[in-house]
Amino acid sequence: MRAGAIVREAVASTFARHTAMLVSGTAVGYILTALASPLLGRLYSPADFGLLALFASLVGILGEAATARYELAIVLPERDEEAANLVALTAGVVVAASLAALALVALAGGAFARLLGSPELTPFLWWVPPVLLALGLDAALSHWMTRRRAFLRLSAMQIGRSAGTALTQVGAGLARAGSAGLVAGRVVGEACGFAGLALQLRPADRELFRRSIRLPEILRLARAYSDFPRFSMPQGLLNAVSQSLPPFLLAAFYDTSVAGLYAMGHRLLYLPARFIGQAVRQVYLQRASETRARGGDLHRLFTRATLGLAALGALPALAMVLWGPDLFRLALGPQWGEAGVYARWMTLWLYFAFVNPPAMVLMQVLRLQHLLLAYDATLLVARCAAFVLGGMLLSPLATIALFSLIGALFNAALPAALWWHTRRTRPSPEAPR
Repeated sequence: MRAGAIVREAVASTFARHTAMLVSGTAVGYILTALASPLLGRLYSPADFGLLALFASLVGILGEAATARYELAIVLPERDEEAANLVALTAGVVVAASLAALALVALAGGAFARLLGSPELTPFLWWVPPVLLALGLDAALSHWMTRRRAFLRLSAMQIGRSAGTALTQVGAGLARAGSAGLVAGRVVGEACGFAGLALQLRPADRELFRRSIRLPEILRLARAYSDFPRFSMPQGLLNAVSQSLPPFLLAAFYDTSVAGLYAMGHRLLYLPARFIGQAVRQVYLQRASETRARGGDLHRLFTRATLGLAALGALPALAMVLWGPDLFRLALGPQWGEAGVYARWMTLWLYFAFVNPPAMVLMQVLRLQHLLLAYDATLLVARCAAFVLGGMLLSPLATIALFSLIGALFNAALPAALWWHTRRTRPSPEAPR
């Protein structure tokens, strides 16, 4: 089937309708963020955004380990009772990880901030444990609702999270709170996201949890799905570290203002990609798991999802490459023009990152976490090399360009490899479904 026909069919599919439910909330959330950005760009300095980027990067890295990635298994069992125990397992791991983070902050928070070269980060480290707790519980409930196809409830959660973040950051900026206002917005947003999901749990779900969750079953499932902490967690950590390198290394090699300019460009480009990618990831995870369980055609589903994302992101990416600096100056003020120059290069990487969520999910569904771990380890080494060499020899712009080109290459290679793999292993037309 031709690519154009596949894209047209994808628009009319159940997959597309479920994705649209999530994207509607995602779109509203991004609109709130985008509407707040011109105000935030004038209320806060690049250095303030640099500190927020350090906080967000730290939370992003630790958040990958906080659940041991057991949340990814919630959609896989055939029985809801097993899935409910996986929710409890994920929640227990998250609570333990958050308490461990709290102990580390109490014992060595200041030393850690100085090690990063950002002692001003020290007071904000106390917010890391509660944010980890909210993120981890949010992940468990999100995957439960994905299993239940409660996509409208997930959409409402996205809106609440974005509204909480934007309103807090704007209000704190008007009060001249500085970088503390940006960090407070992130904390409030994550709390709103988790609270929104918890309040939307149906009585039937609560009853299922109450009668199904048992410690022996939790321990059995922890062993049965041990490949997630053994492979998916290190892979997620490597991916998070490689994604979070820029703020830390830009601040170390240059200064926090350069990190802040990068962070603003990343914020405005990555947020829509992340929001839509999350929606696709959640729907695709459910559909791919179901398709594999019944012996269906994963190649067709994967191709439709990937080409649909490629078509959706093409025009915005082209516009950013052509007019990025002008758009940033117009929207945020003259001090952010350089962020638009950075964004022009980052678009190359983030476009392919926008296209590859189906590939990332399919690796989990096919239980190929060991290969995904190797992929992310190689990507991390390449990105570290780009930043170390760039930081010593190149300008900030050249370093970001090199980093982005490496990201584009790797993010394009993964969907191509999965397309070939699923095509080679797709069932024949005569095969039983």
